[in-house]
Amino acid sequence: MRVRTFDLYYGEGFRPKEILLDFMVEQGTIKATKGWYEWDGSKLRKEDIVSKLDDSLIDEMYEKLGIK
Repeated sequence: MRVRTFDLYYGEGFRPKEILLDFMVEQGTIKATKGWYEWDGSKLRKEDIVSKLDDSLIDEMYEKLGIK
């Protein structure tokens, strides 16, 4: 059985970009240490990565995960 947890924000619902980021950390595609995330050699905070996620970067993440 697989279990997946995610945050549900009152008045907003789900935040798909954060769910994708958390999933990539679980899969080992992105490294996370003490509030910092490493993506393509850059260390960023979660808020910074989520704000930079556009359609092309999301497609790249899906490709690395083998989803698309």
